[in-house]
Amino acid sequence: MSGFKGTPGPWFVTGSMTKYIEARINGGLIQEVAACGPTDADGGYGDQQQANANLIAAAPDLLEALMSARKELEMYEGELTGEVYNNPAINAAINKALGVSDE
Repeated sequence: MSGFKGTPGPWFVTGSMTKYIEARINGGLIQEVAACGPTDADGGYGDQQQANANLIAAAPDLLEALMSARKELEMYEGELTGEVYNNPAINAAINKALGVSDE
């Protein structure tokens, strides 16, 4: 992923009381990327905690898919009005993930 300086994916979820988002580096060493603790909204069942951990673990894949989709749209920019490719939501999401200011 061009521009992404974080821990390379794939990321995966482990743990029970606290959900840890981890990645394997060079096929071996495990690095913790993030952790999701229990929340009051879970009602003690951990559904929200698991959902948060799943979303975080999917982040590298989501970013890569979004950047790929934008690149595909760039190829058709001449045929389109530019409205799809210049979609502020797509650009804002990619910029947020890469830590780039929208200004």
